[in-house]
Parts: sequence; structure tokens; C-alpha cells
Amino acid sequence: MCGRYSLGTELDPVLARFGVEPPAFPWQPRWNIAPGQEVPVVKAADRRVLVAMGWGLTLPWAKPGFHPINLRSETLLAKPAFRELGFNRRCLLPADGFYEWDTDKQPWRFTLPDGELFGLAGVWTQREGRYSCAVLTRPSVGAVAAVHERMPLIVPQQVEEEWLAGTEVEQLLDILRGPAWVPVLERRRVSRRINSARAEGPECALPWEEAMPQDARPPR
Repeated sequence: MCGRYSLGTELDPVLARFGVEPPAFPWQPRWNIAPGQEVPVVKAADRRVLVAMGWGLTLPWAKPGFHPINLRSETLLAKPAFRELGFNRRCLLPADGFYEWDTDKQPWRFTLPDGELFGLAGVWTQREGRYSCAVLTRPSVGAVAAVHERMPLIVPQQVEEEWLAGTEVEQLLDILRGPAWVPVLERRRVSRRINSARAEGPECALPWEEAMPQDARPPR
């Protein structure tokens, strides 16, 4: 499961890290990106571009209200409804951290040790001129495994180009889930304010010890 992530970064570092030109949409650092919101996504055709997509796939065959935000990477290519997306419509969601909740409903933030940017593996589609996307997930490893059984699939920078434009997607997915690509992540408890999708700002990523007194209250 990946239900929240952050990109509390100014635009220039994102452009440099992912090799894209400035986007057509206004940029704003964000610390509590939630499903249903517009998110920045890197996709490639002749070149990499940064576009805004709705987080939650809009699918022509889906029942009203069904907009999957996550797809299991292990079964992506086995399901006819998503197989074409896995082969031909892969993307990256730039992030500087993501959140998971433990069994006590305490949120935790996961980042790379130096806080650097990374790309979440995703797939995208387009319907009636609107882009939408979903994050691929994998069984949790490392620091995440102690908090939640699922985590987003992270694409190492050295294979991003292959992820965006390569053809050997079955083999690539196996490699990304294999022991050679286990990401080294740090975790820390954070404010329960991110339980609300309306919450925003750097306070959402504060360590629990620095959070507002209201965080000591039981979650609603």
C-alpha cells in the first residue's frame, strides 16, 4: 500500500534529477500528497516530460468511483486489464519520502538516508484528455517491513531510462523486487496531522517528538 507521499522540494532540483524541462503547470512543494489529487509524473515518449496526472486510474471499464491508486507489481502483467499499461505506459512519480501506518495507526515517514529524490514506479493512462496514474507496490523490505506489509516500488536512478522506455518489463520487474535493489531507507514517526488529506506544509513531515500537542490525542 502507498497512500501518501511527499515532494517537499523546489522545482529546479526535480528538473535536474529527472532530466525534464519546466512543466506547464504551477509548481508547489508538497508534504502530504494524497489519492485523488493532481501529482507531477515523469513519462517518456521521444523525451522525458513532466506532466500533471490524477492519482487514481480512470479506466473505461471500471465501475463508477473505482480509481485504483496502487497496483501490485507481482500481478500487474498477469491481469489483462493492466497488462498493456505495464508494457507500454510506465512512468515515475518523483518523491522525497513516503508514509505508511502501523497497526496502531501511527504514521511513519520513509526517506533515503541523505534525503535525496527518488522515483516511484507507476503506470498511467489517458481518457478524454485527462491523464491518471497509479503507484506500483511490492512486498515490504528493510525498515518498512516492521511497519507495513506493502511498500511502493522504487526505481533506482541507474535503471530509470529502462523503466520508462525499455521493453523487457517482466525481467525488469523481477530485478527491481530482487535483493540487488533493496532500497536503504530511514524511518521516523511523524505527525498524525497527515491523516487528513487536507493537511499540508512541512509540519506534516515533522518527527513525532516535535509534533503539535494535538498529535497525542487518539486518531479520529
